[in-house]
Amino acid sequence: MFAECRRKIVQVNLTSFQEMFVRIIVMLMALLCLAAPQDPPAPIDISTWAVRQELRGHEAGVTAISFSPQGDFLASASMDGTAKVWSVATGQTTRTVQGAAAGVYHIAFHPANNSLALSTGRSVRLLPPVGTTASTLIKEENEVRALSWSGAGEHIATGTEDRAVRVWRGSAKAKELKGHTDVIRSTAFSPDGLKVVSGSNDGTARVWSMETGQSLLTLRHDDWVCAAQFSPDGTKIVTGGADDMAKIWDASTGQVLAELRGHFGRVYSAAWSPDGRFVVTGSNDGSVKVWSAAGQKLAAWTLSGFAIRATWFSPDGKMIAAAGDDKVVRLIAPPAG
Repeated sequence: MFAECRRKIVQVNLTSFQEMFVRIIVMLMALLCLAAPQDPPAPIDISTWAVRQELRGHEAGVTAISFSPQGDFLASASMDGTAKVWSVATGQTTRTVQGAAAGVYHIAFHPANNSLALSTGRSVRLLPPVGTTASTLIKEENEVRALSWSGAGEHIATGTEDRAVRVWRGSAKAKELKGHTDVIRSTAFSPDGLKVVSGSNDGTARVWSMETGQSLLTLRHDDWVCAAQFSPDGTKIVTGGADDMAKIWDASTGQVLAELRGHFGRVYSAAWSPDGRFVVTGSNDGSVKVWSAAGQKLAAWTLSGFAIRATWFSPDGKMIAAAGDDKVVRLIAPPAG
């Protein structure tokens, strides 16, 4: 924007005084440009959205879902011991990967390509963009219950039953973050990769420094913290708790900014829209709800009589995926046309 303003000034040979004067004018013009009102984001009426597709094929409950970076594929993890990759356009399965017999707890697409990390028992396996054979990337000594990629895809944060969060660069451990007193259920990096947030059965979410490994903030619920995620701009955190509510927090101070009340069961999932305007939650009560960043409920769908364990916005923000114990992945989107 500054460069655009500067180009408006005619280039001439100037004396030192004139040059100084023009530089002042350029700076003033730049400030005016920056202060100019921006077009507000287009309004979105999420209350008109509905279930448009149902993806069926798992033989047990779905524990986690993840969109590919371009949004053309959706991956799902299940207690049937498999992970599946689906075409969002057709709703058809494109790949099925055998994971751990006891179930696949978590799954996440690499942020820059279509490789896929999945937790299989005491390991994290990596599935390349093509094929159905996943190789072991990380070995843990306990069950891996959570995993997430950093924004650049350089690190993975795992959460395990031994109450520790570990950050990995490839298969090498880079950090071990200790302070929780129960199983880790969720991990997520800040957008700049400098912090990690983790949620635990000990009733807290913790924010950690990647530089020092120290706990910076402790965010409390009255029961398990099942989900925790930074907003896209890194200024807020949303958590979902087994106390039937989600909360939005200031990521710097730990102050509660909003309590999202309306579910009648554990909030297993809470995720931001790509533009940070909305939060989607899924609950043990079988419902999915969408909230404004200020905490206002905007839409709700009762999908089944079973727990909803995973919710996610597509990368373009024009679709929500939700899945849970009834084995079905549902795609919620605006009316056609």
